[in-house]
Amino acid sequence: MNFNKLLSQWRNVGCLLLLGAHTATGQGAYAVAHPAVDPPKQVMLTATPDWQPTLRTVPVAAPRLAGTQAKLVAIKDSLARLQRAANFPTPPTVSARTATPPQVLSRFFGYELPGVPNDDDLAVANDGTVVSVMNNRLAVHAEDGTLLRSQNLAALSTTPGVRGFDPRVLYDPEANRFVVVFLSGNVAAASLVHVAVSVSADPLGAWHSYQLSGSPLNDGTWMDYPNILLTQNELFISGNTFTDGSTNNSGFRQSVVWQLNKQKLLAGRCCKVPMRATTTASPTTGSPSST
Repeated sequence: MNFNKLLSQWRNVGCLLLLGAHTATGQGAYAVAHPAVDPPKQVMLTATPDWQPTLRTVPVAAPRLAGTQAKLVAIKDSLARLQRAANFPTPPTVSARTATPPQVLSRFFGYELPGVPNDDDLAVANDGTVVSVMNNRLAVHAEDGTLLRSQNLAALSTTPGVRGFDPRVLYDPEANRFVVVFLSGNVAAASLVHVAVSVSADPLGAWHSYQLSGSPLNDGTWMDYPNILLTQNELFISGNTFTDGSTNNSGFRQSVVWQLNKQKLLAGRCCKVPMRATTTASPTTGSPSST
């Protein structure tokens, strides 16, 4: 605001009464009155800034990287010299022509059983004993191929005469046991997962036998396509569930996984209801004795 002009007007009128407000444009309309002489009248007072801000671009000096850059260059150079001086062994020359092809030392016919699909699996023990499963059968061979036993999977089940399918077998080299898993039933009411564990390393001896519901969620589905995995402490069983009456996988619902304590399985005391457990007296009979 121009205060000199304002003071000059103040002296002329003796007493001024200023009524009004400053506007956003820097000017204001005020009512000016001399109480004893004149009625109020309007004058325009122009406000001017007391200071004028300016913006200047000040150049900034470039970062002083000379020292840092020289240090990084020195490190890179030392690594390069170290790599050149290192005495790396010369890799051996590998050629497909010099590789010794695998040799079949012995072979024998496993087991012949008609069925579609041809579901089969096998496991080999530390002593060379072979347990193979195919569709509804299990066979035990010696290392030289001698057939020691052939039997129906029902012999490993708590339900004699059951028709098993999709068998899987694994050998646990730490516990020295065989584990067989297979299914039965293609409707929810009859679907079962059968788990058998050899009591010893000899698959010709007794087996612990367990059963799980193939419809664990009670949702009108049955189980198919099992897979098994052994770890140090657990046996995992996976499978796909299908609605009753479905064909060609049209009624797929979901995949399920069981996690069973391996030590309890090996000891014949797994697991919680609804799983049922028995120990077979002799797998050849097909009629396990209940324990």
